[in-house]
Amino acid sequence: MICRVEPARSFDTIAELYERVRPGYPNALFDDLMSLAGIRSGSRVLEIGCGTGKATRSLASRGLRIVALDPGAHLLRVAAAALGGSPQIEWVESTFEDWEPPAQRFQLVVAAQCIHWIDPEVAFRKPADALEPGGTFAVFGNVRTPLASALHSDLIEVYRRLAPQLAGLIAEQWYANDTDPVPKAFERCRRFGPVTRRVYRWALRYDAQSYTDLLRSQSAHQILPEKTREALLEAVATTVEQHGGDLEQPYETWMHLAQTC
Repeated sequence: MICRVEPARSFDTIAELYERVRPGYPNALFDDLMSLAGIRSGSRVLEIGCGTGKATRSLASRGLRIVALDPGAHLLRVAAAALGGSPQIEWVESTFEDWEPPAQRFQLVVAAQCIHWIDPEVAFRKPADALEPGGTFAVFGNVRTPLASALHSDLIEVYRRLAPQLAGLIAEQWYANDTDPVPKAFERCRRFGPVTRRVYRWALRYDAQSYTDLLRSQSAHQILPEKTREALLEAVATTVEQHGGDLEQPYETWMHLAQTC
């Protein structure tokens, strides 16, 4: 499992951009989550790494009582503003590693697009500690899938020329099933029962500006030297314009969940 604290904390420096350009998650995922976890309005939920509240708002809209945890003060301020100071959400500024579970346990723990940043020694064990018996831990994330073939090939060439270390990289692939890292992490923890998997397929349209803004919000691009990053994103935008000026980005959202045993 990946654990890189400094790149993860780079998101706090771009909180407004993150809120503006990062996609949320399909409504069907949260409908399934409520059913599979056996929870209802009023259930207690811990959200790890809530960021700007992309998943939090969908949880809150279903009447759940949420402790939303993130180490980024700026991210939390943006999230609280976006959710209008909802009284059912407690915002906590802390890493998951440093946070101590309260005496009252949770019925659900959620980690949306963040579990790969957490120390693997605690990423699955600590959620089990925070859950009541039979409680559910759900891990999910959006995964970008390849673009239309001609544009995809030309963008790969841009990356090979300007940032070869990122050529062909889809950082979110950790959440997909190609190498089964999430189910294996549940199994290694030995605190959970069988893992349930759901996959949701959807797409968003981007123009050259919104697509490069999306890339700018990702840690792999954020940590590039500024000159390299700006040259890369300019070349990406030019390539998108050469292919008609917009694109459809397919997504898969993968969710894995299991109950404590």
